[in-house]
Amino acid sequence: YEETFETDDGVYWNPLLDCGDALRLCARLKLPISYGESDITVTAGSEVVSIDYQYDCNPYAAMRRVIVMAAASIGKNV
Repeated sequence: YEETFETDDGVYWNPLLDCGDALRLCARLKLPISYGESDITVTAGSEVVSIDYQYDCNPYAAMRRVIVMAAASIGKNV
């Protein structure tokens, strides 16, 4: 999924493809991340919601994906 998003001030970003965008999203939402041998867990929101993502060869893509999944989970609960 390679859609690029534009903010109100005209900045383009895509946290699924850009590690910097994903890190900014993670910091903005104050998401705690934990790493296992073959998974990454992000806890989202005031409720404890853990998302595990198994990765095989690209841990950076897995990290970006779980951050976006956690943000989406928070958005659903707002």
